[in-house]
Amino acid sequence: YPVLELGYSNMTDTTELFKYAVSGTYGRFGMDYNVLPTKDRSVHHSFTVGFRYGVSLFTQKTEDMNIENGYWGDLNGDSYEASLRGHWIEVVSGLKAEVLPNLFLGWLVRIKFHLNPDMDPNVTPALVPGYGNAAQNRAFGISYSISYKIPLFKN
Repeated sequence: YPVLELGYSNMTDTTELFKYAVSGTYGRFGMDYNVLPTKDRSVHHSFTVGFRYGVSLFTQKTEDMNIENGYWGDLNGDSYEASLRGHWIEVVSGLKAEVLPNLFLGWLVRIKFHLNPDMDPNVTPALVPGYGNAAQNRAFGISYSISYKIPLFKN
């Protein structure tokens, strides 16, 4: 079955050397396949495997860069801002179980493969929303969910 996930993420970090901020949106879309046999449609448990394509539109900004060096001299940089786009693919697998009528608990593991790690030649993003650290070509993630099925039709 088709899957669409949307989200927003932001992060700020302040150190003695610089201030860093990133924020943006992301989307993932792909397919999941339930490998459990579904002879009875009233049973809603699932064990899925699937794939996703992810894209993130985000902005990163560094300010107040201050690198102290006694030999070469101190470096004080200007602020830097860039609007970027990150792309990745994911392989996913997960479980979902009906714990009460129409109430589900689930989890999903995902391995992500970054498709454009060199998106910014000046500053490697510390966070690509939806993916993670852009310096890593592969990332691992775990998601959990609590969901409710709205009973529109009687089984």
